[in-house]
Amino acid sequence: MKLTVLNEREKEHVAQYAYKAGLETPLDRALTPFWNECVKLLPLWLAPNTVTLSGLALVLASTANLALRTRSLKELAPWWCYYLAAGCLLAYQTLDAIDGKQARRTGSSSPLGQLFDHGCDAICTGCIVVLTMCGCFCGASWLPLATMHTLCLQFFTSQWEEYHTGILNISNGWLGVTEGQFILFTLLCQAPLTGPEFWRGPISDHLGLESAASLLQVTPTTIFVASLLLLTALGAAENIYKVLQLPPGGTQSADERGDKTLGFDSAILQLAGPAGIALLSSVSLLSKEAAQLLEHDSPLTFVCTVCLAYAMVTTVMIVSHMAKTPLPTGNLLWSPGFPLLQLSTRPLREAMGLGLVFSFAEEIGIVYGALMLMHAAYITILIGELCDHLKIRCFTIPYRKDGSRRSKKGK
Repeated sequence: MKLTVLNEREKEHVAQYAYKAGLETPLDRALTPFWNECVKLLPLWLAPNTVTLSGLALVLASTANLALRTRSLKELAPWWCYYLAAGCLLAYQTLDAIDGKQARRTGSSSPLGQLFDHGCDAICTGCIVVLTMCGCFCGASWLPLATMHTLCLQFFTSQWEEYHTGILNISNGWLGVTEGQFILFTLLCQAPLTGPEFWRGPISDHLGLESAASLLQVTPTTIFVASLLLLTALGAAENIYKVLQLPPGGTQSADERGDKTLGFDSAILQLAGPAGIALLSSVSLLSKEAAQLLEHDSPLTFVCTVCLAYAMVTTVMIVSHMAKTPLPTGNLLWSPGFPLLQLSTRPLREAMGLGLVFSFAEEIGIVYGALMLMHAAYITILIGELCDHLKIRCFTIPYRKDGSRRSKKGK
């Protein structure tokens, strides 16, 4: 039986999709002239989706290069790794900002481009989590892991809010994604200069106070991570509040709603995906081997596994909004819940002495591999279906020999 993601009605809904952007920040407006000049440097034959994918590849490669050199995500890596990651982060930000401009410049805009853009952003969220851990040398203790959950949850709730309102808000008008990326850029640039001694040492030591109040015994790492936890939690809470206070049926027109399931009860049910990821991944840490993995071995695979699971449910949310489908939606084959459920049974199996063929670290690696294969299959099938339906190509813009376009292709 052929695996599918969307039916014909849902594909047509995607074809009719119109993106509605939310609030811009002053920094977004200040950088717009720079982005307008940057897009002029791109050749007209370069497909917008290729621009998007190039930015994601840079971030993935530089993040892996840095994280694999820090083991527990709290040691000091070679100085150039931090600057490479910071440079690739800015490159990603720029390419992410100009891919849509390239689409309009080449006359190749399509709903697939918007879907591809947001899908790459969902994956990049995991890179931001890992880079933050490396930049402030916090490792993977309970506070950084809680922040990982709230950061991924905030990105999910932004897409969830768009599902219910039709508008994607990634800022409050003053602080948004662009500002967050510059904060992370600064964090990475200072990391090799200050080192873990500064970040994990008590503030009293930095102030030269021998006998200081207990408040000054807290470390810069704890202050930074706790502040990030608070900001992301408040951002997610704001998104949730906006959706839950909507009138029954929402505020979208009948055409915009399509077959969506809206309303208070449905909205609460739709949060089950990210809530399940948080619960199952947290339960798995009750394993006897968890402390050894997080504190002494590399926690990178665990962090990447959780972030990828969030990226999967977020991508389904994005697709459901554009296809105007009900939620929960999609074939359960694409759900990250089953592999995570297996991992969450690890503490119970340890207590009973059952099914311990692999170590905890090895089981995490197996789950991560399974999620990667599932997400790759989902994305590949989805892109193929939409390219066939929209009669476009994902990574090329066909041209005649005289340089003119044959038809609208690409993003």
